[in-house]
Amino acid sequence: MVPTEALDSWAALSKLALQIIEAGMLAFGGLGVVLQPLHHAVVDPGLMSGHDVARSYALSSFAPGPNGPIFLALLGWSSFGLIGVLIAVAAWALPSLLITHQLGRISEAENHAALGRLLSVLKAAAVGLVFDGVLALLGSFERDNPVALALQISIAVVGSVLLIRFQLNPLVLLAGAMVLGAVVH
Repeated sequence: MVPTEALDSWAALSKLALQIIEAGMLAFGGLGVVLQPLHHAVVDPGLMSGHDVARSYALSSFAPGPNGPIFLALLGWSSFGLIGVLIAVAAWALPSLLITHQLGRISEAENHAALGRLLSVLKAAAVGLVFDGVLALLGSFERDNPVALALQISIAVVGSVLLIRFQLNPLVLLAGAMVLGAVVH
């Protein structure tokens, strides 16, 4: 007989894997577009706190290489250990592999105009999904510490202005935020 606790754990891991597969099918604009559903996938069932998700996202964004698998590996590890890492990363890769295969088949066809129209629609959807992901991260700000909250909001606003208006290199912005965070904390 398998203990109920083990069955519950496998059910939670299976549910997380299905939610990651679903998010992977939408991740054509990068990890930011699916941050909201991934956030809910681990926070709502109590696998991680919103603060831990935000920290994992920040770590994966700063790490070199593709940040999607790194972020999912951190979520999987925090929730289920090594088996969580393997299943989360595999669930993330599956839709990408299938979509890439299908897009390759479509691009071999004669009608490239249809592919261009599809991509223009996907870009518009990606902008909306990125905005949704930003809202998920805003919900994990430290509300119980007014100084930390003010600092986090200030960094987000100033960083956005520097990126959008002055086209500051994102690496410079990350380095500045790290230094400021190290000095303040």
